[in-house]
Amino acid sequence: MTLIEAICDLDALSDDVVIYVREPWERESECVLLEMDAESADVPDQEVAEARGFSYFLEVLIIREVFDGWSGNLGRTPTPEELCDRVIHYAMHDA
Repeated sequence: MTLIEAICDLDALSDDVVIYVREPWERESECVLLEMDAESADVPDQEVAEARGFSYFLEVLIIREVFDGWSGNLGRTPTPEELCDRVIHYAMHDA
């Protein structure tokens, strides 16, 4: 799955999902989705993902918050590409 595919499928994902992405972080970068363990706040497969070259990107809950704030100020519905670019910018500079 690519990062832009994950962004396009965001409505189907749980808030407890954490996205790990291979660098460089771009729209077509490969990503994995990991379910966070609610009891321990750990991602069980985090070490496996990191060993395979993926790095922490953002949690779905945070991505939703970024989208809601940004989309509300934009005044129109952003394209999937714009959404993906915005969340990459956020992950790199604001997170």
